[in-house]
Amino acid sequence: MRRTGFVLMLVGLVLQGAAQSGTTTMHVRFTPTFNNGPLQLHHAERLADGTPVSVDRLRFYVSHIALHSQDRTSFIDTACHLIDAEAPSALEVSLTVPRGIHVDSISFLLGIDSLTNVSGAFGGDLDPTKGMYWAWNSGYINWKLEGACAKCNTTKNAFEFHLGGYLPPFFNAQRIGFAVPSKGAIVINVDVAVFLEQAKLGERCAIMSPGKNAVELTRLAASVFNTLGRDQ
Repeated sequence: MRRTGFVLMLVGLVLQGAAQSGTTTMHVRFTPTFNNGPLQLHHAERLADGTPVSVDRLRFYVSHIALHSQDRTSFIDTACHLIDAEAPSALEVSLTVPRGIHVDSISFLLGIDSLTNVSGAFGGDLDPTKGMYWAWNSGYINWKLEGACAKCNTTKNAFEFHLGGYLPPFFNAQRIGFAVPSKGAIVINVDVAVFLEQAKLGERCAIMSPGKNAVELTRLAASVFNTLGRDQ
């Protein structure tokens, strides 16, 4: 009887260990904003100086999401995720992570890495029909922002920022990271108003290919990401 009890205890410990070593889902939610409120596409807004502006499209790639604990990487998701302000379901990334994982910071790539670019087009979020792929020699568009602003001396005052490039010296993707609280979904703010304020609209209203300006503006785009903490 004692042997049977010992065996049952071992089985219980194994099952308990298996349960503890399972997986859970962690959510990373991107929240595009404009002037401290939710970004509304096709909606009249104003820059700080009162200039009318509207945003019609915001899409960007997030890849190589890494979760860290005490300066050590505890999880890496190598997938590429297309974030699209026009589709609420495409604003959240769900990660299958080990149960009990502790996270105190997050980092990710704004854009697509060089290896993925040279490997050719893929399906899913990397499907060229998503409108985020130029060609084999230019690769993917990492950040796409379109709209209209009275400062732009273009047809219908349109601006188009299609930012990408993976070849030196114009490698475009930018690594972003910051600390996060310990519980709930990770919520990341993307402040489009700040980008447009600092993008020098009027001087440049269309960037449509890799180059120095594309790298400069992608660095600006990376700077408007900040964490809102964790959503309980």
